[in-house]
Amino acid sequence: MTALAERTGQPIRGDRSTAWIRLSEGVLSNGVWMGIVLILLTPFIVTPQTAFPFMIGKALYSRVLIEIVFVCWVLLALFSPSYRPPRSRLLILLAVAFGIAVLSACLGVSVERSFWSTYERMHGVVDQAHWLALAVVLVSMVRTSRDWHILLFVYLIVGMTVALLAIGQYFGTEDKRATFTLGNPVILGAYLLVSIMIALGFLARSFVRAAGPDTPLSSATRSSQGHGRRHVPRWTLGSRLAASWTGRCFLGSIVLLDLWALTLTGTRGAFLGLVAGLACLGVLYLFLVRVRIVRFFTIGAAGLLASVLALWLASSFALHAIDRDGSVSNPLMERLAEDPGSVKSRLAAWKAGVRGFADRPVFGWGPENYLVVLGRHGSGFGAEMRVHDQAHNKLFEELVAKGLPGLLIHLAIWLLLFQAVVRAGKDRHPRERLPILFAGAALMGHFVQGLTAPDSIVGSMQFALLLAFAAWLETAGESRSPAAGQEDARARPAEDASFAAMPRHLTGRLGVRVLLAAGAIGLGGAGLFANQAAYSASRAFADAVASAEEGAAGRPERARVHFEQAIAGFRPLANLPRLHLFQYVADRWDVLGTEHRAEAERLLALADAEAAAAVASEPENWRIHTVLAWMYAEVADTDPEYGKEAKRHRDRAVALAPNRIEVRSLLAANP
Repeated sequence: MTALAERTGQPIRGDRSTAWIRLSEGVLSNGVWMGIVLILLTPFIVTPQTAFPFMIGKALYSRVLIEIVFVCWVLLALFSPSYRPPRSRLLILLAVAFGIAVLSACLGVSVERSFWSTYERMHGVVDQAHWLALAVVLVSMVRTSRDWHILLFVYLIVGMTVALLAIGQYFGTEDKRATFTLGNPVILGAYLLVSIMIALGFLARSFVRAAGPDTPLSSATRSSQGHGRRHVPRWTLGSRLAASWTGRCFLGSIVLLDLWALTLTGTRGAFLGLVAGLACLGVLYLFLVRVRIVRFFTIGAAGLLASVLALWLASSFALHAIDRDGSVSNPLMERLAEDPGSVKSRLAAWKAGVRGFADRPVFGWGPENYLVVLGRHGSGFGAEMRVHDQAHNKLFEELVAKGLPGLLIHLAIWLLLFQAVVRAGKDRHPRERLPILFAGAALMGHFVQGLTAPDSIVGSMQFALLLAFAAWLETAGESRSPAAGQEDARARPAEDASFAAMPRHLTGRLGVRVLLAAGAIGLGGAGLFANQAAYSASRAFADAVASAEEGAAGRPERARVHFEQAIAGFRPLANLPRLHLFQYVADRWDVLGTEHRAEAERLLALADAEAAAAVASEPENWRIHTVLAWMYAEVADTDPEYGKEAKRHRDRAVALAPNRIEVRSLLAANP
């Protein structure tokens, strides 16, 4: 409905421009919703033609969709105030956190890596900007309980499918732990954890009778259902299904499948998050409901934990007949019983992080630069373990990357998240309270598992979804959806409820709106261009690695061409292809120098040119200097002039990472 129709409360007929505006609004709104649903399918995306197929494809897929969705939403918000975000302290804090990330990146040790990360992770400030944009769109568009029920129900269907395929993958392959298309059992476990909690919320809700016509509703509920009008809550998708025993069995099967798949990941952090989520649920009930309900919940929680244990036993004993090697085992039980080096590695990584924070306590080392900190301060087991490019703990990651301001704003966001859940569930009818409290439990589980796990694309998607839900709870009594404006023309204008509402001297000028719309379209187009370039470069990178592995020296002419394409195709992410180029020359120099002399010279010239660019991009990355020292030491055997370059990079590697095993091996081979 146009602004004129909103003011008069009457539709306008016979106006072609009005009909065109309505059509455009409908197309854009449907496009946003379709994009949001497609973003939920991110876990299924794999690009085998690129390097790191489980990571790059998901990142670029989600970014493209977020850019399209964001541009469509900006066009809606510019010309219709009802689509602008409501006042939300959560969104404000999220924007502040993004600002701190940008500042830390600019003041850190590698601006390029902080903004773009690497092909291995695909995080950084650019990725954070996309998830911030998605959170804004979700808070602006998903404004009613009906909308959230639909969206979360779709999420559960996706989660159930992921669990089914992960179980099939585990029993159909030789993998020791289920990973599915997420590429890492830790990421899969964290994803299933949130899905379990949301499914439990819907399931618990189905056993509570809906509020009748005479049941008092909370002020927030009344406001979100018509600004004070009392009526029976409308049935929604998910509500009608869950009300039947068929629906309850379906939701219960989702919980059991997700739990089973979670045990097959062998992820202790996700299991700890599950326990923490249930404990959080008990605390929330303790403060929000009567003692009799608390007792009921305690029994239910104990029964749930017993079900989890029974599920482990079932997958360990009852299913051992179809196990691949006939042994009686379950990945989670095995990992809970053993004392693996992963625990030691995390403790060592956190110890290095504390020392790194002491060096740069204000704005940190910049996002995605934890590798530098590990090199400088890793000692003992921290110097011997596999290289960590993240702290595997969100709090330490924030502390190291963004300093004390980053950690404080991160904690403030989480405190406000739980505050929104507690306030929203305080006065609601038990039927509507249950999904809210289970969402709070999902938040707690996500937070706890993040204390032992790295960030991921799918994890960022989940956090954006949960944060937007909490922001809706926070603003449920202060805003209305676009549809609400059509149902109740007497409601206050949505513009009054928008903290992002533009000043009237801007909103009243069509030219300014058109200019802002053009800017948003241009920004989205730039993002699409960057994503396409990164995709093409990652394909060339994969081809370069494949060519380098063919034969004794590989296929040097093809490898060189592909390395050139990978580096030039998208320079913000070029350092990883450069590292592989340097390593290839170092490992194969003897063969290259004797069997492919002309191509060896071309490869060396390319490596020489890119060495300076790699160091300029990440001057304190000790891995770059270590690999360059190896490469030039090998070349110096046939051309002594390169001995000086080898020594220069060796000395720099020693200064940056004196205790790392790679650097000590370099010193032993090249004293």
